[in-house]
Amino acid sequence: MIRLENVYKSYSGSTGPWVLEDLSLGIGAREMVFLLGASGAGKSTLLKLVTLEERPTKGKIKVHHFDSSLVKERQVPELRRRCGVVYQDFRLIRDKTVQENVAYVLKMTGILDPDVIRNESHRVLDLVGLYAKRHQFPTTLSGGEQQRCAIARALVHQPSIVLADEPTGNLDPAMGAEIFEILRRVNVAGATVLVATHDQDLARRFADRIVVLEQGKLRREETPRARRSVELGELGPVR
Repeated sequence: MIRLENVYKSYSGSTGPWVLEDLSLGIGAREMVFLLGASGAGKSTLLKLVTLEERPTKGKIKVHHFDSSLVKERQVPELRRRCGVVYQDFRLIRDKTVQENVAYVLKMTGILDPDVIRNESHRVLDLVGLYAKRHQFPTTLSGGEQQRCAIARALVHQPSIVLADEPTGNLDPAMGAEIFEILRRVNVAGATVLVATHDQDLARRFADRIVVLEQGKLRREETPRARRSVELGELGPVR
C-alpha cells in the first residue's frame, strides 16, 4: 500500500541537512500505524511525502501503483483523491456550514449531483456524530466538534488511505481518545490509517504498529501487546 525505500528529504539541497534520512518503511493495506517522535523528528514531512505534497530528495515512495520516481505531475491529483488528510488546526472554511465544508470536497473531486452530495455528506456526518449540527458554522463548534468535521471532510470521498497529522494536539485527553476511536472505526471499515502524534498512551491503545522517528531516522518499531477491538457492527454514529 505504502512503501518508502531509502528515502532522504532535505529542504536545503541534495547534501542535507536531512529532515528524513535513509528511511525505509512499509505500511500494509488496512493497517493502523502511528508515527511517534519529538517535534522535528520528521513525522509531518513523512505524511506530506505520501501525498507527494513533497518529493523525496533521494530514494522513492510507492503508494498504490504510484511511484514517486516515475509519476507525472498530472497523475498526482489521482493519487491525492485516494487519500484523506486530517490536520491539527482543522482548516475548515469559516463561512461555510459543517455540511458545506464536507460537500466542498465532493465538488472538488467532480461530483456535482446534489442528491449524491447530500447523501454522502449526511453519511459521514452521522458517522462522526455531527448530523444534528450540519447547518452550524465552524465557529459555533467546540474544538472536538471541529476536528470531527475535519475527519468527516477527509472521509466523504471514501479514501483508501487516511493521514492524520497530530489530530488530537489541540484537544483534551478524553476528546483525543474519541477522535482516535473514530479513526479506528474508519480503519476497521477498510482504510489504511497513518497517524502522526505525540500521545504515546493513545498510540499504544489504538495502533497495529508504532513507528518511532528520531531526528529523521527510524529508531524502532513496536507492536502493541493488545489493542482495543472495534466490531464492524459498531460502525454507527459516534455520539
